[in-house]
Amino acid sequence: YLEAMENGATIESITYSAEDYVDGDGSTLSKEAEVYLPSGYSDSSDSYPLIILMHGWQGNDSTIFTAEDGAVVNVLDHMIAEGVIPACIVVTPTFDTRNKSASWEKSETELEPFASETRNDLLPYLLENYRISEDRQDHYFGGFSMGGVTVWYEFLENLDLFHGFLAISGDCWKTKTDGAETDYAETAGLLEQAVRDQGFDSDDFLIVAESGSEDYFLTPMEEQ
Repeated sequence: YLEAMENGATIESITYSAEDYVDGDGSTLSKEAEVYLPSGYSDSSDSYPLIILMHGWQGNDSTIFTAEDGAVVNVLDHMIAEGVIPACIVVTPTFDTRNKSASWEKSETELEPFASETRNDLLPYLLENYRISEDRQDHYFGGFSMGGVTVWYEFLENLDLFHGFLAISGDCWKTKTDGAETDYAETAGLLEQAVRDQGFDSDDFLIVAESGSEDYFLTPMEEQ
């Protein structure tokens, strides 16, 4: 699965406009993202499921597809070719307002506002420019580390847009930044209430939350 496939996916770089939800001054940002288009996309008229994957701290929009010599791209190509997953479009944006990390402290302020960018800017752009299924059941959002933290903000605010959520080594920071010190019961209560407030129940979504056995985030993820 780690070997590159002949006639595999095409990776496109895109730029889209988004409001600056961090500073909240109404200014417009030029944001960047990478788009994985599965083999056969250009020859098809089908609509495809959408997966959005968010990088961790100090990453950028290209990190996920270029890390480890393109391992994620190769794995996706093989899984699609062998029918393990359906052909899908995978998008890797960045939560950093300037498309690169300025500091840990700055990045902390950019995680939650990205949920507004997803709803108002990124997803509309993708639906307009690519043949993506408009069915919420076909939309998934995942992330690693700080990107995993963004997954929980998407869950809290955009459950009507996504059916599946994948948080890797990233817990929910809604009650307090640095979730390892969070009131776990309060956080779990917020997540439960968000489901009710958005008009859903436990059968309407899927969460996969993973962390390594020696990972800093293991305890807060298990507790939450």
